[in-house]
Amino acid sequence: MTVPRQRPPDPQTVPISRDADIPETARAGGGITVVDIFSVLLRYRVMIVLIGLLLALKTGIDVMRLPRFYSTEAEFMPQGARGQSQLAGLAHQFGINVGGGDAGDTPQFYMDLIKSRLILGEVARKQYQMRTDSGVFSGTLIKLFGGSRLPLPAQGPYIVARMKNLVDVQASPKTGVMTLTVRASTPDMAVQIANNVLTEVNTFNLNRRQQTAAGERAFMEGREAEALSELRDAEGNLQSFLTQNRDFARSPTLQLEYSRLTRAVDMRQTLYTSLASAYEQARIEEVRDLPVITVLAPPEAPLVPESKKGARKVLFALIIGLVIGAMVAFARAGLAASTRGHPNDIAEFDRLKSETFGDLKHPWRPIVRLFSGKRRSRAGTAA
Repeated sequence: MTVPRQRPPDPQTVPISRDADIPETARAGGGITVVDIFSVLLRYRVMIVLIGLLLALKTGIDVMRLPRFYSTEAEFMPQGARGQSQLAGLAHQFGINVGGGDAGDTPQFYMDLIKSRLILGEVARKQYQMRTDSGVFSGTLIKLFGGSRLPLPAQGPYIVARMKNLVDVQASPKTGVMTLTVRASTPDMAVQIANNVLTEVNTFNLNRRQQTAAGERAFMEGREAEALSELRDAEGNLQSFLTQNRDFARSPTLQLEYSRLTRAVDMRQTLYTSLASAYEQARIEEVRDLPVITVLAPPEAPLVPESKKGARKVLFALIIGLVIGAMVAFARAGLAASTRGHPNDIAEFDRLKSETFGDLKHPWRPIVRLFSGKRRSRAGTAA
């Protein structure tokens, strides 16, 4: 009789909890592995993706609501002032160093000047015309940007702050060419603002140089009169010497005196000639009204608006949303693990949370509990 072979018992299957947020290896003290991390991400994948998509959707809506701007550029080069001022050139002729060039002709000076209240304020007060859907707008930038509703002292800082975001300038370190960039809601407005900025910069620089030349002219005028008087005195001394010493060639002492007087006349003559030349040059600079900046590329009306970079912003928002979702997933996983390990603490946390929300809805409850607690403590003490 053949005894049937008994089948080995089936191995007991270990039930896997679908609600377990931290794998058994991590709960057993083996640490969190890469597999554990991916398990949490996959378990909460719907929530993570949903948070990322919601943040990307909000960013896309915000990008669509952004106003459309048109950008135009203009290139110009400041014409350097006279190679050196008349005073510096005159001092250099006599071996005197009075310092370097004019700091007001550096590229950084123009970058700060264009962004200053002096230039932007004047540009904002000029009249503009712009075609809109409702018609043709005519007025100042203060009116266009809604600054006319503000008090008069607040209009200047408000319009300058708005325009600093629309006007930018960069300088080439090698060539010194300045690039002016202007953004506006319409192409015509961008071109008008750029042209007015260039005009105001040229006007400011021209007035500054004319004022400097006027100061130099006034100084040269007085110094020229003094130099002429000193030259007349030196010539008078030489003439008196020659009148009194007609035959000075036979006396070494008289020859030395003659040479000294002659050098004095020559030096005074050179000084007077230089001052007279500088005075005439200062007079010319004082009334010169030629442009002091050279426009290499005038602003042109842009054909298409500048990009809002919507795709880049949405992609960045999606990545940030996914990261936030992953952080929330790990926080939920950790909270679930602590709930299983410390049920009493979680119950206390839930009680305190409910009590806090109740206090927010009924603010008088904490005060009532405070006074009732004091009464119970007094009653206990009295007993």
